[in-house]
Amino acid sequence: MQTKASFRYQLNDLKKPVMVYYLVIALVMIFLFLGIGLVVSVSENSGSISSTSSGFSGLEFGTIIFLFVCGLNSFREAFRMLIQNGSSRRTIFTGRILVFLSVSAGMALINAVILMVGKFLASKKDTFSFSGIYELMYPGRAGESMLQMYGKGFLLNVSMYLAVIALGYFITIAYYRMNKAAKIAVSIGVPALFIYGLPILDATVTHGAISAVIWKFLHFAFGFDNGENAYFAVVTCLLTACIFAALSWLMMRRAVIKD
Repeated sequence: MQTKASFRYQLNDLKKPVMVYYLVIALVMIFLFLGIGLVVSVSENSGSISSTSSGFSGLEFGTIIFLFVCGLNSFREAFRMLIQNGSSRRTIFTGRILVFLSVSAGMALINAVILMVGKFLASKKDTFSFSGIYELMYPGRAGESMLQMYGKGFLLNVSMYLAVIALGYFITIAYYRMNKAAKIAVSIGVPALFIYGLPILDATVTHGAISAVIWKFLHFAFGFDNGENAYFAVVTCLLTACIFAALSWLMMRRAVIKD
């Protein structure tokens, strides 16, 4: 019963942000679709038809950023409220994982429907295109059936959403556990390491070996070296989500309420 209450309370925090997000997506799609039609119509009335094309690609990239931000804002308030109302840390964590699973699957399903609608609209206008992240990442799979494309795209999206929201959750709990000095050090040190430290080390010491290993790993992890196999990416993202979820639990189990 406590897990159900924890789940419902934490899910409620994401309802409004998700609604606002899809309202913005809907407005953008309407603007693009109607705006293109208006441009073509004006061109026809002026006696010169010009081909003005536009597209809506990679909706899932926006969802990835959105869910990462949601993960970054998913701990402090819910943790304090539920702890003060007698919920255990295990119950809070279980409820949060169930929320992540539900939201990731739900948004992946909604995005699949949007993709279908977008492709239908694109079929009515030569100047409008619509494509999903699966098509962008694996263009060699363009000849697959619609069922395969949407099925693999759905699994890919769910796994990617889980990975990024789990990462955001891990980061916010890590910051919650840190003191002020540690927060400053991590906030400055980690970006500096990836933006300046690794590139300089790679260029001057390893002569490109670090970037080559990272590139090779990513190609393998996302299935690009295995016939553009999206299932590699699904497994990679699910493992990433599990790792960050486990790390989050290890830090959360000893977390105390802070003002």
